[in-house]
Formats: sequence, C-alpha cells, structure tokens
Amino acid sequence: MGIRVIRALQEVMERFPRNKKLKVKLKELIDKRKKHLKYLRRWDYKRFEWLLETLDIVYKAPPSKFHWITRRESLQKLTQKYCEDIKQERLDAYRLQLESEQPAFLEEKIRALHFIREEEKECNAEISVTEEEIEKIKKQLEEIKIKNEIKNE
Repeated sequence: MGIRVIRALQEVMERFPRNKKLKVKLKELIDKRKKHLKYLRRWDYKRFEWLLETLDIVYKAPPSKFHWITRRESLQKLTQKYCEDIKQERLDAYRLQLESEQPAFLEEKIRALHFIREEEKECNAEISVTEEEIEKIKKQLEEIKIKNEIKNE
C-alpha cells in the first residue's frame, strides 16, 4: 500500500513541483519508510532484502557519522587549497630556477675541487678530494646537459 502511495505522489510531484504540502507529505512518507526499513534491516536482514527486491527500491544506509557542511568550513577548505596551489606553484618555479642554475654550479664546483686538490698537493697535506669524486661530478654535469638538450628539442 505504502509503495503505491509514494510512487503516485512522486508522479504528481513531477507534474506539480511547486506543491509544498504534497512535497512535505511525500518527504514524511519516505522518511517513515526509511525508518521502518532501518529497523527491519537490523532485526531481520533476510526479510529486509526480500522486501527491497519486491518493492524494487534501493536502500542507502545512513552515514555512520553525520557532518554538517557549513559555509565557514567550505571557505577554509577552499582557502587552504588555494594556498597549497600557490605554494606548489612557487616551489615548482624555484625548482626550475635551481635546475637551470645547476650546470653553472657544477662547473664551479669542479673548478673548486680541482683547486682544493692542487692546493693540498702543494702543501703536502692529506688529499681530501679524490679524482673519483671529480669524475662523478663531471658525469653528473654531462647527464644534466644531455637532459637539458632533450628538453629543449
């Protein structure tokens, strides 16, 4: 009986969407049905499933934790997302700047390491910079130059 009434009222609502009394009555009937389905689901799940299948309706369980959506919270989330986007944009720009300066930096580093190595040799001090380290940096510089050439093509 209830399902026919609800479906009939839904059809009437489609024809007369501004009928507030009908809308309220329909909402009350649907809420009552949801309440009874909730109890039936809790006490007799097999019968609950049979009823859903028979009435050809879909039951959506209420959320375990309800959370009101407020304007203030929405604005806070939007502001936070906006700030994170700006921060990420600036970090990306800074990363590009550092990557563009990296070849010059590595060339200067190679010169400095050669100078340190030669000074240590002249002073007969223990050599702290090895040729392997310098070669490793040269190889890194070549890889960066190749990568930049590929990007530019």
